[in-house]
Parts: sequence; C-alpha cells; structure tokens
Amino acid sequence: MKYTIIFVLALFALASAEEWKRKEFEEVKAIRAECLKEAPLSEDTLKKVMHLEYPNEESVRKYILCTATKVGLFCAKEGLHPDRVAQQFQIGSDEEEIIKLINACADKNEQNSPVEEWVYRGHECLMTGKLGERVKSYIHEQYKKLQAEKKE
Repeated sequence: MKYTIIFVLALFALASAEEWKRKEFEEVKAIRAECLKEAPLSEDTLKKVMHLEYPNEESVRKYILCTATKVGLFCAKEGLHPDRVAQQFQIGSDEEEIIKLINACADKNEQNSPVEEWVYRGHECLMTGKLGERVKSYIHEQYKKLQAEKKE
C-alpha cells in the first residue's frame, strides 16, 4: 500500500512538472524584469532589446536564456519547445506551417554550443522572416493593449 501511494504521488509530480500554460503578458513582463536583474544589460543594449533588436553579446544571450527558460519556451535538455512557442505568441492562423517554421529553428545543438548560444541561435531564427514578423506583431499588440488599459 505504501509503495502504491508513493508511485501515485510520483506520477502526479511528473505530470505536474510536464504541465505548461501560456503566460499572460503581465507574467512575461515580470519574468523579463526578473531576468534583467539576473542578467543585467547596459543602457544601450537595453534600448536595443526594448526595440526587439538582440545583439549577439554575452549579456543578451544570458538574458534570452533566462527569459525563454522561465517562460517555458526553452530548456537546456531539449532546446526550444515549438508547440509552446506557437501557443505563447498565439500564432496559430496556419498552425501546421507555423510549427514547421518553429521546428526549423529548434535544432538539437549538434554543435554542442554553450546553452546561451543555443538559445540565442533559436531566438534569432524565430525573430527573422515571416515568423519573426508575427512574433513582433504580437508583442506590439500586447504593448498597445497595456497602454490602452493604463489610460482607462
């Protein structure tokens, strides 16, 4: 009986660890602020990041790693989670095509790069082309909503 309870609890813990939910804009904003404390950026670099420009610098790579990990879009073991990226940025108008584009960015780190270079590589891939425009559009829409809510 004791082993059955332990087994059931272990399964529940495993299932809970795998559960992921899309983060709301305010949650992401809080995570970004937290990550700026953990991986500080210079004033000039911060301005670039706020304009969705991400220079290939150590501090930026560490910031992206922190943010992507805490949002749940990336893990050091598996890399990018394409399904989560699609859900997080609500880019599901042609979900099959979008997942293909995200999968193309989700390499398995065959180069054995340091984890911050791996996440940066995936991030840069995601932020370019058709997919990047959708992600940037989503982010801009969220900022506009936030500004409108502040005015009310």
